[in-house]
Amino acid sequence: MPSETPMKQLVALTLLFVVCISMTGCRRGAGKAPPFPTPHVQVATPVTREITDFEEFTGRTTAKDSVNVIARATGYLVSADFKEGAIVKKGDLLFVIEPKPYQKLVDQAAAAVKQFEAQVAGAKADNARSLELIKTPGAISKQDVDRYETALEQATANLESAKAALVMAEINLGYCWTKAKIDGKVGNYLVTPGNVVTRDQTLLTTVVSQNPIYVDFDIDQRTFLRLQERDGKAKLAGSIPPEVTVTLGLTTDEGFPHEGTVNFTDNHVDPLTGTLRKRAQFPNPDLKMTPGLFARIRLPISLPHQALLIPENALGTEQERRFVYVVNSKSAGDKKDPAKKIDVVEQRVVKVGSLQGGLRVIEEGLTSNDRVVINPLPTLQMTIQQNKGQVVIDAPPPSSKEGSEPSKDAKPPVRPDQPAKPARSAMSEKEAAQ
Repeated sequence: MPSETPMKQLVALTLLFVVCISMTGCRRGAGKAPPFPTPHVQVATPVTREITDFEEFTGRTTAKDSVNVIARATGYLVSADFKEGAIVKKGDLLFVIEPKPYQKLVDQAAAAVKQFEAQVAGAKADNARSLELIKTPGAISKQDVDRYETALEQATANLESAKAALVMAEINLGYCWTKAKIDGKVGNYLVTPGNVVTRDQTLLTTVVSQNPIYVDFDIDQRTFLRLQERDGKAKLAGSIPPEVTVTLGLTTDEGFPHEGTVNFTDNHVDPLTGTLRKRAQFPNPDLKMTPGLFARIRLPISLPHQALLIPENALGTEQERRFVYVVNSKSAGDKKDPAKKIDVVEQRVVKVGSLQGGLRVIEEGLTSNDRVVINPLPTLQMTIQQNKGQVVIDAPPPSSKEGSEPSKDAKPPVRPDQPAKPARSAMSEKEAAQ
């Protein structure tokens, strides 16, 4: 047991020595932080382009014409002469209702016409004889002559009534053949052959037009007022507001490939929803669109005007604010070389507008000469705080196809001790067109 005491003392002294060394090392390094690396960024000036502001809305496609095919005659349904869901033309036969009873009514009306034609012929002869006899004194009384004239007029009226009854009977007979009233797509059989249908009551099927097609959508009050402002400016400029062209995208479409025009605006704002109903018309020659589809509408809300645009990924968000990083040149403070400049980044709050083909409109906060960081890094804010905002501007990436090797002529990054490089020119036409 006594031999264990020196061993324990040796272990305790060793641990004490290690702790002291560790504490000494911590105290030496506690006040020194490693230097913050200068970040490398790429910059570009905003693109200046003539644009039109747009707003996007959702709507539903509707048919320009929609017809409920209702039976116009009472009787047994003999046949359905179309394929369900097919495209039909105006005048195509859809249904046949048993025509025999109506044909008999036509025959009966035709016989009545012949009967009254004979009566008219006899009345004309009697009246003609009475007019000859009246010339001989005492041969016929004036009362008899009037009676023959009245009989002729009655026979003529009965003939006209019989002819009208014949026309009506022929019309009712024609209702036995139900035809399409418009061009469009026919629905399914709501009544199948063999069933009895009732005049003006039984719905047989429906037909909806396909080309052109309508889209109904609602705009908010703010957009309505902006449209009023746009039209007012056009009138002040002495030009009539142009026909409003809108674009449409379906669920499977990328962007808004279909173009149409607004052909109706409601006469009041709905006080319950605060929206105004509009309708646009689109050509549909390939019948890709059908009534009832969900649609996205892109509506122009301003006249063409010049605007500044930057890439969407150059924007940052801080709570409700949108900002960008702008690179400015300032003196490096080198007494030996007073003309020496360095690039310093600053955060600038901007007011953004609509998205135009991948580029975001900047309404306030930038000028066309500002150098905007287009690849902002998460460390840029820390750079502003700890490194006085100094950055290194990299050369633009080589314009090569995706997957190809970088160009051998690509310039190396700018060093902090080199003069500041001007921003590269506004984005290429290819980028601006995206």
